Amino acid sequence: MKFKNKFNLSNSNLNTKYINSYKKILFEKYSMQEAHLALYFLKKISLIGFIFLFQLEFSLSATSTSQMRTPSYGAISGGLAGSGLSSVDPGESYILNPGAVAHLRGAAVTLGSSNFLSTPQDANSEASSNNGWHFSLNENSPDSSLASSIFISKSRSREKSPLTKILNYNDAWLTLGNFIMPQLAAGLSYHFRDTQDPLQTYQEHNFGIGFLWTPWESLGIGFSLLNFNTPPKEIPISYTLGSTSGVGLLYIFKEFLHLRLDYTKKDHQLESQSYTETALGLETSLSDWLFSRIGVAQQKTETNETTLKYSFGLGFLGPRFGVNYAFQQYHQSQKGKEHNLDIIIPF
Repeated sequence: MKFKNKFNLSNSNLNTKYINSYKKILFEKYSMQEAHLALYFLKKISLIGFIFLFQLEFSLSATSTSQMRTPSYGAISGGLAGSGLSSVDPGESYILNPGAVAHLRGAAVTLGSSNFLSTPQDANSEASSNNGWHFSLNENSPDSSLASSIFISKSRSREKSPLTKILNYNDAWLTLGNFIMPQLAAGLSYHFRDTQDPLQTYQEHNFGIGFLWTPWESLGIGFSLLNFNTPPKEIPISYTLGSTSGVGLLYIFKEFLHLRLDYTKKDHQLESQSYTETALGLETSLSDWLFSRIGVAQQKTETNETTLKYSFGLGFLGPRFGVNYAFQQYHQSQKGKEHNLDIIIPF
């Protein structure tokens, strides 16, 4: 039995219930033509809003980071303190665990922005470096022999070591996956990073592998090993990706309560960028289309520096699109706050 997916990319009973309830309310109150017109304008308004957010993002000052960081590639995992190794979330799960791509059904486009609420005052803080935007496309139709996804992101950071400088990151992921057993999915990912500092540009090619085992419909266990390839020696150590390994657990209780628990370890040549992290996330449904998320994570570097991260998120799940927002606050650290916003459009 395949793993349940919360979003409208599969034919699970859970998703069918969401869609039917949404359509019942909408189409009983309005005529068929008015209802379709309302959905059309909602989608257009959302796309226009995201274009505005992208423009706003690059008009504001970049936040900074010179120490270890945990990039947030999506607002769903962002609202759950970064946990997501064993989950199936469109637009982001296959970045954390390549094996998750095989569980997605149909196709979807995801547009997202992180730290879009940053202000000029944040320029002196050490917030997450993933200040920018991302785009992803995943496809797994019945005619496809392999599930596939493309994820592209552009971000920047302000580094102080010892002089302040702006770093620009251009990342691209290609992920392929499939089921190797009825309840075990595997995936491979290729990661390309282009790092631009004021003097030079560096490029790194790396790979990852992941597995997602779903022994029961309510339980998922994920494992991933990312960036295991040795980077070129000409790239400065602080610019390299560093390998990351992790294991995650997802438990679904009666379809309305989702509990996530992840443990990850990043091995980097710089002690200040090597760490272990334990993340706990809890997601619950407020209604058929509205979800709330909370999470807490503890990061500990090899230099025994400990950072706590708290998160909160909201998600809207409709038949035509979904919107997710996440807020993350770092405690006992100068990294500050982080905001993430995603829109997911299946087709």
